[in-house]
Amino acid sequence: MGASLWLLSSAGLWADSPPPLHGMDLPAGTLLFHRSPIPAAGGTGIDGYTIEIPAGWQGQAQVMWVLERTAAPSDLAMRVLDPQAGQEFFYFPSTIYIWSPVFSAKVGTSMRGCEILEPLDGPVPSLEKLVIPDNLKDIEGKYRVVSSQELPELAAAYAPTYGRPGRTPVVRAGKVRVEYDEAGRTIQQDFYCVFILTSGKNGSIWELDHVLSFKEEKGTPDQTERQFALMAASLLPTTKYLDAMDQLTGLLLRSDTKDPKALMAQVTSAVNAPHELSPAVMANWRARQAAMAVAADSYGAGGARRVVTERDPHSGALVPVPGDSLHAWSDSEGDIVYTDSASFRPSDIKPADWQELTPATP
Repeated sequence: MGASLWLLSSAGLWADSPPPLHGMDLPAGTLLFHRSPIPAAGGTGIDGYTIEIPAGWQGQAQVMWVLERTAAPSDLAMRVLDPQAGQEFFYFPSTIYIWSPVFSAKVGTSMRGCEILEPLDGPVPSLEKLVIPDNLKDIEGKYRVVSSQELPELAAAYAPTYGRPGRTPVVRAGKVRVEYDEAGRTIQQDFYCVFILTSGKNGSIWELDHVLSFKEEKGTPDQTERQFALMAASLLPTTKYLDAMDQLTGLLLRSDTKDPKALMAQVTSAVNAPHELSPAVMANWRARQAAMAVAADSYGAGGARRVVTERDPHSGALVPVPGDSLHAWSDSEGDIVYTDSASFRPSDIKPADWQELTPATP
C-alpha cells in the first residue's frame, strides 16, 4: 500500500462473529456462518461490503479510497481468521499497472495512481513474482512453491464483469500454492488472482484483481475448504457503495477541487439523497453477484460445489448456498446455517427466529 493511498478507515477489529453454537453434536455437512457488514468509512455512513464468516472467527478490514486512481478509486484489504485453529482468509487490494515502451525509463514509478510496469505473462507469474513476495516478506527465502495452475473456469466467471463498450480485455485466472514451516507446523497457503490485460496501439493497462489467499495447516479436512470458498463467494460490495464509487469517479473527472474531504462530502451527499441507482451500477452489482456464485466452485479443494443463490427472508439479501446443502436457515441477527441433514433444525441449539432461505427469483 503506497503513499498515494488515502486511508479512510481504521484497521481495528471490524468483525467478531458469535461463538460457535454448542449443546449438541452437529450433523456432518453442517456449517455455521454470520453475515457481517464492512463499513465504508470517510463519513459516508454506508456499508461497503458484506461477507459471511464462520461462527467464532474474527476479522479486520480497511476500505481505501485511492483518489489518484480515477479508474478504480476504492479498494479493500481484509483478513479473517479462526483464532483457535489458526486458519486465515485474506483479501488483498487490487493493483493496476500501465505500460508503454516510452515509459521504460520510469518502471516502478506511478502515473495516475497506477504503477508503470511491463505486463507479466499471466496470473501465475504475477502471483509468483509480485503478489506472494510482497505478502510473505517476513519469510522471504523460506517458503517453497509446490504447485501452480491456471483456472480457466474462474476466469470465465469473472470475465463478464470487465467488459466495457469498445473494450474486450484478456481475462485469465490462476492459483499458486506455497508451503512453509511455522511454529512446528507445515503451513500451506493458496494464492489466487484474476489477471486482466487490455492492449492498444500505444500500450496496455493490466490489473490483478480478486487477489485472495487461504492459509491453513497442511492436511486440514476439505470441510475447511468449503468455508473458504463460501467466504469468497459471499464477499460482495453493496449497491450504495458501488454508487459511491461511480459518483466519486465522476467527480474526480469533472471537479477542480483535489481536497479529499470536500470530494467525500459531495459523494456522501449524493449517495444519501433520494435517487434511483443508475442502470450501470445495478448491472455491475448483478454481474459481480453472478460471478462470485460461479467462482466459488474454483476456490479450495472441491470448492463450494455447485453454488446456488437464495434469498434471506430476514434481510432480503441474496446468499450463496452450496448446492449439496439441502437446507439453509437464517435468523434476524445475521446467523446462517447450511446443512445437508433433512432432520436438523437450528432451533435445537439456539432459540431464534429462524427461517429457511428460499430460491432467488431472477
